[in-house]
Amino acid sequence: MGIARRAAVLAVAFLVAGCGSSVTPAPVPSPAPSAAPAGQAGTKGQAGTPVANSATQGPIPTTGPTQGAGVAPTPASSPVPTAVAIASPTAARGPAPRLVTSVADNQRDYQRFVNRKPLSAADRRVRGALIENLHRSLGIAAPESFEGVIYADASAILEYISGPDDFEVAILSPDFDLAKRNVEAYLARQGLSPVGICDLPLTYYVFWKLRESLPWGTHFDPNPLACG
Repeated sequence: MGIARRAAVLAVAFLVAGCGSSVTPAPVPSPAPSAAPAGQAGTKGQAGTPVANSATQGPIPTTGPTQGAGVAPTPASSPVPTAVAIASPTAARGPAPRLVTSVADNQRDYQRFVNRKPLSAADRRVRGALIENLHRSLGIAAPESFEGVIYADASAILEYISGPDDFEVAILSPDFDLAKRNVEAYLARQGLSPVGICDLPLTYYVFWKLRESLPWGTHFDPNPLACG
């Protein structure tokens, strides 16, 4: 390859590298015998022209057929980057919760479960009878873990759950106090005192379908009315 032709090829390579365009590399013919041995980058050929070292730099990229000396190549068009939406790791703040329970009501409910008060003898008998009747209705004797419905009407469902050994009520009516009165009236008819109803322990929660239909910020107290 002549000196002028070699200089043109190198000029194309430097221009393409400078503009950052994506090009298709093409192999370079083996250097003339006068070129420097492989492994010595930056050596010079005839008349001091820089010679690319294929052992360390790889093939010299070109944009297609070699153009004449002094003619600038047409850079290849780069693909237009596509924007990608990335979700923020910080969750957006939504509106206020539908149900709002005061700190005092939450604490009172929590303390009734972690610091259980002993029931009177009469209340213990009624509590035991409720659980035994549930056993019979389920057709089981004394399983290690079970739960079942003790009472239900259009406003609430009362269940006993053996794991935490407590009584829980799913409220179905937007009139929370009505649901509580119905459940606690049933328990009173079974022979439980107001203190016994509070200390069963018994707690209330709002059924999810009802919760989704309530206005934002509806106040809710999980404690029985019997707790005062």
